[in-house]
Amino acid sequence: MLYPIELRAHNKVIYFLTHLSFFINDCTYSSGILLYNGHNDFYINSVCDFLFSSDYDGSRIRINANGNYRQAESFRTMNFGILPTIIEDHMDPFPNSLDGFNPSSRFQAALSMEIEGYDQDAYNLYQLILDEFIESEKNDWAKCIDKLYTLSYVVNSNVETIQDYFNNLILTIPTYLTLEEQKELEVLIKNYVKKCCIEKREYQQAANIVTERIDDPISQIDSLFAVMQLQTIYKISELDSTDRCTPVNTAYSCFASKSISEYNANQQSIWQEINNLLEVPMSENEDEEEDQIVTTMLYPNFPNPFNHSTTISFSIPNENRVKIEVYNIKGQKINTIENSKFDKGNHSVVWNGKDKHSKTVASGVYFYKLIVGDKAIDTQKMILIK
Repeated sequence: MLYPIELRAHNKVIYFLTHLSFFINDCTYSSGILLYNGHNDFYINSVCDFLFSSDYDGSRIRINANGNYRQAESFRTMNFGILPTIIEDHMDPFPNSLDGFNPSSRFQAALSMEIEGYDQDAYNLYQLILDEFIESEKNDWAKCIDKLYTLSYVVNSNVETIQDYFNNLILTIPTYLTLEEQKELEVLIKNYVKKCCIEKREYQQAANIVTERIDDPISQIDSLFAVMQLQTIYKISELDSTDRCTPVNTAYSCFASKSISEYNANQQSIWQEINNLLEVPMSENEDEEEDQIVTTMLYPNFPNPFNHSTTISFSIPNENRVKIEVYNIKGQKINTIENSKFDKGNHSVVWNGKDKHSKTVASGVYFYKLIVGDKAIDTQKMILIK
């Protein structure tokens, strides 16, 4: 099977995790891609250029990438299967021209800067959009907040700087918004303040922010998500054994789980409440409908980036054995944090940032893979920052 990205394609390959992914769940497979003289631009904003799943067999595959542009010195691969031969000895030294590119908004202009590797310029423009709070750009504010938070790790290593910025931003929320819009924006910004607190291991401050949402939620569903986050903060705080951490104390100590299994059950119960509030239609045969609703899914870990520990959530439609494996940036498995049977539904596990020898791993990018039965389902990225 060959997929063409051929001559005069002029694509900009910019996805944050991997530029090109080869992934099939059901069987061993071989696949290639026609890149020769395509003049596609591969930028270094991603973790790798090619990702090959565990079922991939590239022993007889040759991918000729000559004639394309790559920003890195060589193509970066992450393989869980058999790596193909990648030919890259005559690459184009110049990327595609941006002549004539006219972003339709300041957010798109900042996004273009980020794509091209001008992280500081992009960061400054995202911040300017938020500083000015122009009404016509309000649909971009949430995206700018997230971008600013993410890029802060590239342009500024001090988490307190971005935390202080978000705290000050709350004070400048425009009054031309409705009271409901002001409240929603405040909750959104405080959610990122909470993330900063968790990274600094200031779990009590993070819990206080979440408790405010439980006391005065913008919706019933939001209050349930806040309860899930408070449960996670309790568990992360408990697992953090450093001397600087003190037990979290809130009026909702009932949400503190005594064990991982109880934590998983509590999270699953709240997910069910959220599904009920969303009025997911039920058929006459409830069991059949539940099978349709619950799918095999690996969710983004929380928090991410994280300091010390993070929660990984997943769902399965039927009882099955589940493994969650953690890999480093070189594709080497460093730990299997879960390998047991789970009931149908939503579940969560906590990784404490340690390898299979119970040694704390270094800061950096890691990947976690969900395996259900004998099938690799999905792999996602997480960032550990100390």
